Amino acid sequence: MEILQNHVQNFISSHNIQQLRAQYWRQQQMLVIENFLPAQFITEYLVPEVRQCAPYIHRVKIPGFKKSGSVSYHNLKHSAKQIFELYKMEIFRKLIEEIVDVRLEYCPERDGHAAALYYYTEPGDRIGVHYDKSFYKGSRYTVLLGLIQDSTESKLICYPGASKKQPRQNPLPVYTNPGTLVIFNGDVLWHEVTPLGNNEERVILTLEYLTDTRISVFNKWLSDFKDRFLYFGKTQYEEV
Repeated sequence: MEILQNHVQNFISSHNIQQLRAQYWRQQQMLVIENFLPAQFITEYLVPEVRQCAPYIHRVKIPGFKKSGSVSYHNLKHSAKQIFELYKMEIFRKLIEEIVDVRLEYCPERDGHAAALYYYTEPGDRIGVHYDKSFYKGSRYTVLLGLIQDSTESKLICYPGASKKQPRQNPLPVYTNPGTLVIFNGDVLWHEVTPLGNNEERVILTLEYLTDTRISVFNKWLSDFKDRFLYFGKTQYEEV
C-alpha cells in the first residue's frame, strides 16, 4: 500500500495541477491522464486483485444496452485491499478535488458503486450511451482507472458537450490502458463502451465521489433497485 501512495505522491509532485484543472474545464468537465500509475505496477500489484475478485462477478445482460460483469465496493473491501486503498487515499481524493475544483466526499458505505470493478470478458460485452446520474442531493464525479485493456474493439467513448437530445456529439475515443486515469462530472458527460471482440478482455476500476451524500428515501430505493437490476445483484450488500 505504501508503494501505491508513493506513486500517487510522485504524480502530484511532478505535475502542474492547475494546468490539469484548466484542461479539465476546456474539455467540458473531463480529463484523460495517461500513465497516471505505471503499467508495470498495475500488472504486478493490481491485476492479481482483479483475478482474485473474479468469483464475485455478477453478470448482467440488458438487450440493446448492456452486457458485462461487475464486482461491488463491498467485495473489493475484502478481496482487493490495494484497489480499495486507492479510493480511500486522502491525497488521491484531494487531487481529484483540485482538478475538478469542487469539494468532494466519499460515497456512503452502503453504496456498491463507490468503488467497483467492471469486467468486459465475453464477446459483445458493452454498455450503451448514458451518463452517471446521481440519486444523491449532490453531483457525482466519476474516476476511471484502466487495469486491463487486451482489446482493440472495446473502448470508452466520451461525448463532451453532448446533450440528452444529441448524446453522441463530439465523440472522443479513449483506450483505458493500464494506468490511464479518466476524470469527469458524471452528471454531465455522456459516454459508452463499445462491444468487446473475440478472445479479448477489458477490466476497469470505477470510483465515485459526491458533493453532497444526502439522499431521499425514494431516491435511495430507486438507486438500490437500479444497482441490483443493472449491476450487482441481490447480494451487493452482503459481507464476504
